[in-house]
Amino acid sequence: MSIPKFGGRDCELSTTGIDPQGRSVDCWTVIREILDHLEPALAEQQVRVWSRDARWTQGYGDGNRSSVYSSDCLRHWTSAGQCYYSDMGHIECCTASTMYPREFAAQCLSTLLAVESARRLAQDRAEDGTSFALTTANVDTIDPAVSFGTHLSISVESQLWEELFVEHRRPAIYGFVASAIAAAIPFFGAGYLMPLKDGSIIYSLSARAHHLTRIQTLATTEAFNRGLLNSRREQHGRQQDRMHLIGFDFCLLSAAPMFSLMQCLLAAAEEGYCGLNLYDPIHALRSWSWRFDPVQGRLTSTAALIDGRRLTLPAYMRELATVLLQMCQQGLITDKIAPQATEMLPLLVDLTHYVEEGSLVQCGRHLTWASKLLWLTQLCQQRGVGFGDPSIRLADHDFGHTDPEQGAWWQLWEAGMVDPLIGLDEARSSLAQGPWESRDWGRGKLIHKFYDEVSAVDWSYVQLTTGSDRWSPRQRIDFPHLDSMNRPEFANLIEAARDPHHLAQLLDARSLGTTYRTDPVDDIPGQLAAVQFVGASHQAAGATLPKYRSPSISKGASDDFA
Repeated sequence: MSIPKFGGRDCELSTTGIDPQGRSVDCWTVIREILDHLEPALAEQQVRVWSRDARWTQGYGDGNRSSVYSSDCLRHWTSAGQCYYSDMGHIECCTASTMYPREFAAQCLSTLLAVESARRLAQDRAEDGTSFALTTANVDTIDPAVSFGTHLSISVESQLWEELFVEHRRPAIYGFVASAIAAAIPFFGAGYLMPLKDGSIIYSLSARAHHLTRIQTLATTEAFNRGLLNSRREQHGRQQDRMHLIGFDFCLLSAAPMFSLMQCLLAAAEEGYCGLNLYDPIHALRSWSWRFDPVQGRLTSTAALIDGRRLTLPAYMRELATVLLQMCQQGLITDKIAPQATEMLPLLVDLTHYVEEGSLVQCGRHLTWASKLLWLTQLCQQRGVGFGDPSIRLADHDFGHTDPEQGAWWQLWEAGMVDPLIGLDEARSSLAQGPWESRDWGRGKLIHKFYDEVSAVDWSYVQLTTGSDRWSPRQRIDFPHLDSMNRPEFANLIEAARDPHHLAQLLDARSLGTTYRTDPVDDIPGQLAAVQFVGASHQAAGATLPKYRSPSISKGASDDFA
């Protein structure tokens, strides 16, 4: 039986910088500068930002979580339920989880507003002539082997997760999920000018198609070896599993219908639907992405299904959306599982007709690859150059630049030529307050009210100090479910709470959450600071370190470690 489909997005942004002499600034410096300015940038919008690394380390690390080489460090948690951090040399933005497609779209765009405010402030305070840049591009301009992840997470039944990644007792369901995702990735792609060694340029609907070579993988960062399905199992909550999907681009315009489709197809899989199996999902994804005719603006390439038919991408997506819409209309997939689906799926059907006709202007209102193609084609005509020209390649990369003066999509939005199905005010609202139905709302409110008492934060808990002494007990508030501590059940309670101890008493009395005390004496590993070495100079970490000489080295030998 289907469960409510909560979901969120985490996106690595292309993170670069140029110093006054025109030299590249290392990505770690850019990351630190932008994240250091996130709190003052968002304070203007009454958003609070809490970070253990920023508050405690001052140039020191929190074990293996505060290094340029770390896959996840420097987490900054906001009072709206979002999180910003460093991951593999990039700024990464994580939205608050929600069930509503429009809110999902607003969350995605609100993260860009947040990091742009911090980027602008960091750049203004840097040495004159320094520039920092963030874009939603999913592939490096110079090296196609470098790809930046835009990951989608959606809650699923544990039974479905086991079915897909452990047991494989019903391979037809496995095939359906992989096939539907293989079609959704290019249809909702961000577009990419893919360079080939013979000097030609292919306009690819999906920016990550050339990296997707497996049906499933555990790894998420290995070049040319990523899967449609990712088998990493991080539940982040009870009585559900997280479907972690790593193949999507940061689709600026189609986030809402994409999210709705994914909610419905996973719910359909939970109900046992197993149709529309592609013969080779990877080959289909790539053919649909790469065999697009940019002159005629049509997708004529077909892919084989196991039932013997061959379908174009718009035909496959239309049939998929129609089947899912029928399930919604028949009550098999309800609003409690996938809200707004009966609004989003008909829109998706309309888009498939426009794509089939080659009506790029209509497609471009809601599909990022189409709007980018129109923009790049116009630039080529104005400049008398082709897609391979360096200026056009850069325009491709900067289409989703967080700076509205640099990112063409912001200008198209302001001109009314594209429509992400939300307004800018909705994005700003999502930046200030988390989704009402989600535990991320409660986590953000705890950070806002008890900011000075917060000692630790993670996706599923907030830990608060109960006294001024370093070793006084801590009060941990757990959010065991994705809808724990949402606004309807938590708003009055948090307003009434006088302090962390009183909050715990109220929660226990109403059975609204799991609370218990922790002892900092027993939990010392999380408080230890390891020295960070950043770049060639330890001064970049803000620390002055002593030099050590090994006693085993003979006199006169140099063994300085600092």
